[in-house]
Amino acid sequence: MTRKPKSISIRQLQSAVKTALETAKKEHPEFVIDPPDPTGDIPIIFRPGWILGIPVPWPLRPTEASQAVQFSAAFSRSLASTPQIADLGVEGKVGPALYVAGDKGTIGVTTGDFTVTQ
Repeated sequence: MTRKPKSISIRQLQSAVKTALETAKKEHPEFVIDPPDPTGDIPIIFRPGWILGIPVPWPLRPTEASQAVQFSAAFSRSLASTPQIADLGVEGKVGPALYVAGDKGTIGVTTGDFTVTQ
């Protein structure tokens, strides 16, 4: 049985990330995360089969750690509740993810393999 490749449009992806970010900011206004781009565009990081999310300030100050965990949980939960994002998961399931490499952090969800279309 052949499996149809999963895909999402860049517009759907941007909309889902924007909504998840707005939700997390409302739930946890004490954790400040602003887009690094002065135009307000949200940078999206995606590595299919690994993580789909946004960059976050790193390293965190000790006082920010619990705020970051709560913010990340709200962001991931909101992102995963989007049907187009949930469909990208392995067997329809995505989970929260935090990835750190050096001085760069990313929060989001784990996914299966997918492609991004226009």
